[in-house]
Amino acid sequence: ATKVDDKSDITAIGNVELAFYSGQFTRDESADADLVIVGDVNHTKAQKYITELEQSEGKEIRFALMTLKEFEYRQQVKDRFITNILAAKKQVLVDKNKILEK
Repeated sequence: ATKVDDKSDITAIGNVELAFYSGQFTRDESADADLVIVGDVNHTKAQKYITELEQSEGKEIRFALMTLKEFEYRQQVKDRFITNILAAKKQVLVDKNKILEK
């Protein structure tokens, strides 16, 4: 079994543009999700990844999965969830195009 917190593992689920831990992983109670994955990903593989992560962490993980287009759109319209999660403490796993630095 592969260790799930291995950062290279998350890229196996598809073209992950951005992925970060928040919420219970960063002890930030204000975050609405514990894991955010942005990109063109295989939903079956993503679900498996999350299930394995839940098993290794021993708890339920609140996650958000969206395409880059959706993420950018939600950023533009100042979507409450995106604004909130970006303001929260996070541990970045993948940020291909330095999305979080913009």
